[in-house]
Amino acid sequence: MSTRAHASCLKRTLITTSAVLLATLQLGACDSSGLPLRDVASSGNDTISSGDGASGDGAGADADANSDGGATALDGAGKPGTISIYVAGDLTAQTFTDGLVGQTPSDYEIAISGYAALRSGTDPAPVECFDHGSSPVITNMARDTFVGACDTSKVPTGTYTHGRTKVAWSRYTVDSVYHVAGVGPMPGKLTVFRAYSDTTYQGKSYKAGTGVFIVKAATTIEIPVTFPPLPDVPGIVKFQTVGGAMYMTFIYSRPLLIQQGNPDAHWARFHWKVKDSFRWADRALAGYASGAWDLSLNPLESEAVMMYGVSGYYVTASTD
Repeated sequence: MSTRAHASCLKRTLITTSAVLLATLQLGACDSSGLPLRDVASSGNDTISSGDGASGDGAGADADANSDGGATALDGAGKPGTISIYVAGDLTAQTFTDGLVGQTPSDYEIAISGYAALRSGTDPAPVECFDHGSSPVITNMARDTFVGACDTSKVPTGTYTHGRTKVAWSRYTVDSVYHVAGVGPMPGKLTVFRAYSDTTYQGKSYKAGTGVFIVKAATTIEIPVTFPPLPDVPGIVKFQTVGGAMYMTFIYSRPLLIQQGNPDAHWARFHWKVKDSFRWADRALAGYASGAWDLSLNPLESEAVMMYGVSGYYVTASTD
């Protein structure tokens, strides 16, 4: 077989393999352990009121410009009379008892378009903190990112129990091994881009719920995909797409009491646990390597993904 014919064969093989990736990823889609669950160890209330001044925490906050269509450096962190909101990936080693195998995604980014505070999970009038419109702030899950601020003069005094984040898109890369008859195992990488809301990414427009798989092995190909809806976790996380925008409503680790017009500078940081949080069920099949994510042309022989890059979350605040 000529070099050109061999390359063409590999490309067709990868396209066929990629066609089953969505089915493989969906095998674990109803497993709630694959969704961001709260840290239930926290308890009690936080109060943001006059005299509870913040320490000005926010060291390490990412203010770099980004070339992927998101907002560049943000101003406003730590200003008096505001609650600065940060998103950080937690890369601390975790102990899992699920019997699965995991890896930490690389190049992991989540684009945040807006944030609101709610007095309950069904609050009919959420208090909007910020909305970045078509220029979301891109959070690097290996770092700490300032995503916006709440002006306390616009937040009515009350106890807030839930947050609502408008998510534009996410992207991450994982290592994989493709098994193809007659070709042999092919180590490679899979990048998953998912548009949660109608968005533009790297010059291309995507509708909410669509995206692309970028497979890199013997060659590189892009496969357009349509993702299944995210399942809710009752009482913890709810997903809604309204007018092309996806909102994730989640319960706080503990209630937050806010006093309207508080003149101090406060902050809240949402930590997402990402260490080894892309997790799958290892299989003892011929040619499959232990600890590697193996994919086959037959989705029933591929190793089903049960967790998609986040294993939980917790909240810290200036009042802790």
